[in-house]
Amino acid sequence: MLDEDDDPPQYNSNCDLYTFGRIGDHNVVLTCLPAGRMGPQSAATIAARMTSEFTSIRFGLMVGIGGGVPSAGSDIRLGDVVISQPFQQHGGVVQYDFGKTGAGGHKTRTGWLNAPPTVLLNAVSQLRALHCRGQDNLATNLSIFNRLENFSRNTVGPDILFEATYNHIRGATCEQCNIGSYQTPFSLLGVPKVKEFVDRPSDIAELEQALLPQGQYRRQKVFVLYGLGGMGKTQLAVEFARRHCQRFSSVFWLDGRTEDSLKQSIATCASRIPEGQIAASSRTYSATSNGDINAVVRDVIRWLCLPDNTDWLIIFDNVDRDSQGRDADPDGYNVTGYFPGADHGSVLITTRLANLEQLGVSRRLGKLSKDQTQAMFQQRYGGSCDAAEREALLKLLDGLPLAIAQAASYLRQSGTGVRKYIELYEQRWKDLMESQDRAGTPLLDYPERSVWTTWIISYHAIRAKSIAAANLLLLWACLDNKDVWYGLLAEAGKKSTDVANSLSEWLPDIASNEVKFFGAIQLLRSYSLVEDVQDLESYTTHPVVHRWAFHMQDEEQQAVFTRLAVVVVGWAVPDRSEKEHATVQRRLLPHAQRAVDAEVRWKQADASRAVGKTDVLADAEADGTHTQSKDISI
Repeated sequence: MLDEDDDPPQYNSNCDLYTFGRIGDHNVVLTCLPAGRMGPQSAATIAARMTSEFTSIRFGLMVGIGGGVPSAGSDIRLGDVVISQPFQQHGGVVQYDFGKTGAGGHKTRTGWLNAPPTVLLNAVSQLRALHCRGQDNLATNLSIFNRLENFSRNTVGPDILFEATYNHIRGATCEQCNIGSYQTPFSLLGVPKVKEFVDRPSDIAELEQALLPQGQYRRQKVFVLYGLGGMGKTQLAVEFARRHCQRFSSVFWLDGRTEDSLKQSIATCASRIPEGQIAASSRTYSATSNGDINAVVRDVIRWLCLPDNTDWLIIFDNVDRDSQGRDADPDGYNVTGYFPGADHGSVLITTRLANLEQLGVSRRLGKLSKDQTQAMFQQRYGGSCDAAEREALLKLLDGLPLAIAQAASYLRQSGTGVRKYIELYEQRWKDLMESQDRAGTPLLDYPERSVWTTWIISYHAIRAKSIAAANLLLLWACLDNKDVWYGLLAEAGKKSTDVANSLSEWLPDIASNEVKFFGAIQLLRSYSLVEDVQDLESYTTHPVVHRWAFHMQDEEQQAVFTRLAVVVVGWAVPDRSEKEHATVQRRLLPHAQRAVDAEVRWKQADASRAVGKTDVLADAEADGTHTQSKDISI
């Protein structure tokens, strides 16, 4: 806790042991109660001796650990930091054993102690103001304890609360109590890793207020986090889930990009539900793909509706397909159809659709504040630069997290100075503005197109270093943005000489050489264009990057890579006899759909590509997903 330790004095007139040091500008002396002698009497005795021993002490703080006071009004849990202050008729320091007990055990407080010193009350006000502006270091300081094994959440276990009337069954722990029964393992499998999260205290606080379980309060809580792509909605949701996973009995992360991906992720969650609580066929569906996925979804939702299964959190991520209005997406769906009908639990939705705000409490996630922008840039860049040049660059990037990450990664990777990057940015911006009327140009909603401009700069740098890496990104734009792995390309190259030749022409060696594939991936990662996927040997690219990578291609590139995507997916489907057939075909299904969609977008499709599309869709319909499609040629 101390910023600096000091040596103790040579003389001590009593038996107490003190630790001396500095916190900020304050000289501090600390002591603990004797081991095994807790309680107010020991605390009062030591406090009296300390003030007698050190006559220059200005004020004292008594720090203790409480068991928590869970309630709907002030939900205080073990581990929370509580700071005393005057409230209503009370001075802020309560003598808990001073009062009268009346009829029915009702307690009436008959006195109070003095308020804390004014200097501390002023400090509390200042601390609250800094916290509201995101300028305090509380989260950073408290996070230090997570690195100490005895204080980490993994060591102390979950904070499980029971009703006051519940009788503990037996033993030293609550393992036999029937609430340790709806608990599921926490998992963010398949979610992009968040390595360097820039704290957004006010946003996190709003999520906490709206979604955390609140003791006796039993109503379903829905929060809609909406805003432009690349603003950090998913990262904020990931951070919230990680911080508070122990406060929920279950956390289910659902892929809301399409209705099919949503059902698949719900089915995957079924395998984590304790045995015996849903049908065995539903628990094993994700491993075998045997059965009716709609039945699995119904089983999971029914389990979430159980009357005593109340403290779960469901996160619907990337619900971006609008199913309402004149311009409704034909592939859109109504996400409320997948809400559990019971009036309990917490639901978090991330979306680009502002019209979903009506579903519950909502917040539009906007650009970062000036301080957050600087913090994110410094985290990603890590180098030093002229303050005026940095300010000029950050003004261009306008607080957009995706643009900031991209620019910082380019500077770190290329070694280019900030001034030179600004020159490149302004030149690319001019080129973009001159071509802004080109049909199909996306990202019109972004201020000054800063996201587009930063990617153009990085793309040209990547292409100068590796044509294969640049072409991999273009091919990726014709596949699904999530879950690209080496085997997807390697299998197609093994099974078809035509495909192998095409891959070698456009993606030199990376489809047949795993080392070179990972080299290309690492180059794309170093420029923040792709990310690792949690707990999988797989990679993902942000949906906005994905969209940009398709629209920035010319007609010839779109023709080549859409056809190549179709045949790569078709040849990557495993034989039914292979052990991992069900798992691989489930991973391939989003790529098959995306490849077909990309081909449809390219309006000048010829007959051979139309046949290829028909074959893929026919196979997909044949077994509910898709089977082999080996008669497609490029």
